[in-house]
Amino acid sequence: MKTEEQTTAPHFSSRIVVRSAILTFLLHFAWESLQCIPFFVHETQPRHGFFFTMARAAAGDVFLTALGYVILALSFRQIDWPSARWRPLRLLVVECVAITLAIVTEIVALRHGRWSYTSGNPLIPGLGVSWLPVLQLMILFPISFATLRHRRRLG
Repeated sequence: MKTEEQTTAPHFSSRIVVRSAILTFLLHFAWESLQCIPFFVHETQPRHGFFFTMARAAAGDVFLTALGYVILALSFRQIDWPSARWRPLRLLVVECVAITLAIVTEIVALRHGRWSYTSGNPLIPGLGVSWLPVLQLMILFPISFATLRHRRRLG
């Protein structure tokens, strides 16, 4: 039987990281698949097909999630920050990182022609960036990180 200290001690087994990455990929793949056709036009879609395009987008989202994790670990000065108590200020910082990464990613992708928006896509006034990717990271970052927290305690 594990003691309380053993169950909350941080460890980064490859199994936990892989499971968390797969879960994050699946969450983002589902989100991307639901929003893509009505709101986005991807430059690779006709050439490679819908599944490949959504998988590539979800893989990029996994990278953004990992980057967000590192930024937050540096901000909180704690590598296992998801295992700490999530007070409102901590969640606010997570959301600020999610918003920033989403907006920067969208601006860069739009400027480089990676995708464009359909006329029905809701845009953030003044930025010309869709609300959907911003909401995506705002919702899925905390879910992914909370799941990592949960897996770490059970792992």
